[in-house]
Parts: sequence; structure tokens; C-alpha cells
Amino acid sequence: MISAFKVNNISNQIEKSMKFTELLLLPFQRFFKPPVLHTPLSTIQWPNIIFSTCLLFVSFLVISGGVVFCYVNGMPMIGYHRDQSGQIVSSWIDPNGLSSQYLAEGIIASLMFSLGAASFMAAFFVMTKKGKPTEIDRLLNIFACSAPVWPIMSLFVFKQKIPSYFPAFSLGR
Repeated sequence: MISAFKVNNISNQIEKSMKFTELLLLPFQRFFKPPVLHTPLSTIQWPNIIFSTCLLFVSFLVISGGVVFCYVNGMPMIGYHRDQSGQIVSSWIDPNGLSSQYLAEGIIASLMFSLGAASFMAAFFVMTKKGKPTEIDRLLNIFACSAPVWPIMSLFVFKQKIPSYFPAFSLGR
């Protein structure tokens, strides 16, 4: 049997959670009346892990490509144009458009970073997989073995593109 104390305790918890929900929805009640749903998290269908990983991968590719593009051009992370004296002035609209060479370089560099991240994820997946390996697991294992190559390739590419960023070391002296 459930004691009266437990029933009372559960009703108090529901009442507290309703107060917390009302507190969260307080700024929005001025504009609309959202329904109060007491849906447990176990009934919400979460997206497929492959879809989530692909979405994360594509967003990382686009964001890191934009950051590399802005860094190579030496511009702020928002739109800009140069005034008559040559100074950079922030603006919402770029009158000259984008330089396709720098854009392609940013996307290629972010693709290298993304492939490196994907190879580390493949290595983690292969190491934690239980059971008999399938053909896809073998292919993932081969791809995971390329994980150390991607950071080294990125280092070589950036050393060639921006040599002043990396100091020169000499072992002969």
C-alpha cells in the first residue's frame, strides 16, 4: 500500500514543478498562452543518432569554414567594407560580394577538420562496438586509422598558407 505521506509528497512535487513551469513561461504569457503539458521525457521521440551526428557534422563544417574565411581575409566576424581611407568599417551588407577563392579555401580547411573529427568518432565507435565485426565496421576501422593524419595535414596546409603564424625551428644549430 502507498502511504498517505508518499501521495502527499508526490502531489507537492507536481505542484512545485507546475510553479517552476509557470515561472519559465512567465515572459511569454504576455504574447500568447502556451498549453501546460505534463509530458514525461520518456514519451518524446528523440531523433536518430545518425541524423543528429550528420547534422552536427554539417553545422561544424559550415561554421568552421566561415571562421577560416574570416581569419584568412582578416575581417571581423560580421560584414564589413573599407571606407575611402582604407579602414575596415562594419556593415550588414557586403557591397563587393564574397571572394570565391577564400570561400573555397575556408570550406576545404573545415572539411579537413571535419574529416579529422569524423575519424576520431569512427575510432570511438569501433573501440566500443561489441559483437562480431561487419564489413562496415572494417571500413570504419580503416577510416579510424587515418585519425592522426588529418591534424598533420592541417598543420602542413596552414604552415604553407600562413608561414608567419608558425615559428621556424632548426634542429641543426
